[in-house]
Amino acid sequence: MTNTQTQNQKKWLKPFGSVYSFAIYLAAVALFVGGLIVVLAAERDNTQFLVATLIGMFAVCQVPILLRLALKLKLPLFFDIYIVFGTFGHAAGHIFGWYDAGWHWDKVLHIAAGVSFTLIGFSFVPLIAKNIKVADKKQVSIVFMLLFAIGFSTTIALLWEILEFILDSTLGLNAQRWQDGLRVCENGGFYYQYIDGIRYYFTSVPQGTGLIDTMWDMIWHLIGSIAICIILFILIKKRKTYKGLFVEELINKDKKELESEKLGKRIISKDEEKIE
Repeated sequence: MTNTQTQNQKKWLKPFGSVYSFAIYLAAVALFVGGLIVVLAAERDNTQFLVATLIGMFAVCQVPILLRLALKLKLPLFFDIYIVFGTFGHAAGHIFGWYDAGWHWDKVLHIAAGVSFTLIGFSFVPLIAKNIKVADKKQVSIVFMLLFAIGFSTTIALLWEILEFILDSTLGLNAQRWQDGLRVCENGGFYYQYIDGIRYYFTSVPQGTGLIDTMWDMIWHLIGSIAICIILFILIKKRKTYKGLFVEELINKDKKELESEKLGKRIISKDEEKIE
């Protein structure tokens, strides 16, 4: 292969970073087109909502491309994987009724989101903190990196729940499941009881029942975050997570070791010295 051909190959791969990321993006395109076909062929009452959901989820899949082109970043592969899984997993939950199927699809997505956004937050720490040093001139510790990652992840979860609340309040949707088994209590108060095996919520403020769904979503998200942080700590202590874990800033392509990756290694090395 000539130098010109190699350069051309790198040019069209630039928005994706690698062949693997390009393959994941093709999967996103296939899921988007396939989802549209399924939704339009079914002619449901909520067709417009489902089409809007698919368009919105596909738009989110463009985020990795924008980060690579606008900020010149090299992103870890799991970034692309989760963006596609999370967005179209959410769309599939609406299209195929998995959210109401009783097999905890919502919990699966929130745990996966907790794991994935913690990894994403963790991967950005060296890039954000490359010029930050503590008083004794040592780099940021692994404990701080993990705490930052959990904070980043739970903030994303909080913003998602706020978005669901806004959509339910303005469009009358049921994203926070506040309409499930709902009875209005005219005398005020809030309680629930089982009628024919179904749990009904009685409340004078109908949308207030969404708190239950919101809190469980946050709890499952946090469980995923804590679980992956424990795994990261164990793996890092054994020196197994350096390669491909951190976001890298493509400042100088001729450098053998990019600055953010080297910083990540130094952060971990300093912390391991402290542990030993």
